[in-house]
Amino acid sequence: MNASESVPRNASAALRRDLRLVTLAWGFGSAWLWIAAGAAMTRFAKEVGTPDWAFGLLAAVPFLGALTQLPASWYINAHGGRRTMFLWCCTVGRLMFVAIGLVPWVLPQAWGWWPPVILMLLLAHALMQATGPAWLNWMSDLIPRRVRGRYFARRAQLVTPVAIGASLGSAWLLDWAHAQDAADLMLRVTSALLMVAGVLGALDILVFLWIKDPYEAQHKHERPPAKMADLFTPLRDRGFRHFLGFNFSFILATGFMGQYLWLYVLDHLGWSNLLANAGVLAVPMVLQLFTRPAWGRLCDRLGKKPVLLVSGAAVAFGSVGWMAMTPTLWWPGFLLVALVVMAWPGTELANFNFLLEFSKDTDKSRKGERSGGAQAAALFSVSNAVAGGLSGVIGAVIAAQLHDWTWETGLGNYTWNYFHILFGISTLIRLAALVFALGLDEPTATGTRDAMRYMAAGAYNNLRAAAATPTRLAGPARRWGYRIDQRKAQR
Repeated sequence: MNASESVPRNASAALRRDLRLVTLAWGFGSAWLWIAAGAAMTRFAKEVGTPDWAFGLLAAVPFLGALTQLPASWYINAHGGRRTMFLWCCTVGRLMFVAIGLVPWVLPQAWGWWPPVILMLLLAHALMQATGPAWLNWMSDLIPRRVRGRYFARRAQLVTPVAIGASLGSAWLLDWAHAQDAADLMLRVTSALLMVAGVLGALDILVFLWIKDPYEAQHKHERPPAKMADLFTPLRDRGFRHFLGFNFSFILATGFMGQYLWLYVLDHLGWSNLLANAGVLAVPMVLQLFTRPAWGRLCDRLGKKPVLLVSGAAVAFGSVGWMAMTPTLWWPGFLLVALVVMAWPGTELANFNFLLEFSKDTDKSRKGERSGGAQAAALFSVSNAVAGGLSGVIGAVIAAQLHDWTWETGLGNYTWNYFHILFGISTLIRLAALVFALGLDEPTATGTRDAMRYMAAGAYNNLRAAAATPTRLAGPARRWGYRIDQRKAQR
């Protein structure tokens, strides 16, 4: 059942209302994400005594939590209730961040409690990740296919100011706490930030109370019996196997980056919390604010596959810019990072739209012949969970074995350490992931070469128009201006 069928023809206003609510919800969710995923979590982990090698485990936690998606997928296929599961599990999971933030307030000697903190994070992510198949399946019914790329691009664009404010505001508080040099102040500030993030995250989910699930209301008695074997039905699709291969490789390459990049900029480059949040979060979000709508239109116009290949080829070199930085000279490498992050929305949107297609619970599946449905989302998440877990282990092992290793390159003070080894491995695996993307099947998509020509021509025309703008403004400026009457001037 597509979105147009799930909403009555005379209820287009209701659909627009639901889409606005989904965007509003992500305003709260974006604040939760960029507070909890920024420097605050890294500082909090440091304050509770987490060693460097355990940051690999911390990076693996969100992916390991996704293992709950396989049984959750089976449950909603057998019993329905995707909206109820999403509301309950995700709300409790977000509120777990409040419990994590309370650790320094209710437990003595909280700096020795990093293992329980990681276990609590694992529980939080397990609850939140269990709702992934339900939410994707729900949104694939709600959002019309023809506008998905533009809608998600627009949604991200609208909430970007919230994300920037949350990341920079939390970083400013961290720098203030660091400047005070008071005992346990940093621990208290980071714990308070996590609690605030948990409340905001719960508000994100509670907005969905006002969004109905038409499938559950209209078809709750039409489900065929679910079998465990149905969970693996999507693997029969060759395109889906290539999709899993691409994402498995990509998560394997980037999973450990989530934590070790923060350690790199805070400990190795010596950035302040504000500069770290600005460089890792805020500046990329500002740049993507301008490029995301274009990538969304390209997904809808050219197809997902060529956008994924072109943007993925650029994203593969994201770690190279970070590798090129030194504590005293970081801006040339950051320019490369800035160019690469502008391509990230293309990879994200194309990948997400592929997942929505595979997750689509079609009418024929409800008549007894199951398509991908929620099983595709569950297998996708389980595959990513395995890849993320392995990535975290790779990061932990390299950090433990090469923690004190350095290599003098002979280029001034440019010295390599275990961070550079991790970033180099990430680059190589990202390039290998593109091989799987070549096998994705999208018959209606434009050829990759034609897509590249179209993008290059569009970029050239935009640059030429921008370059000619000052001269074009001369004519309107002349018309907008007025001549002074010389006789009146003499008076």
